[in-house]
Amino acid sequence: MWGSFSSQEDCQQLYREFQTKLNSRY
Repeated sequence: MWGSFSSQEDCQQLYREFQTKLNSRY
């Protein structure tokens, strides 16, 4: 899935940032 990310932690952190952006948008 996330080939550009070496560890799964980075994926979760990026996902959190994505959710915060969506929350701030609304």
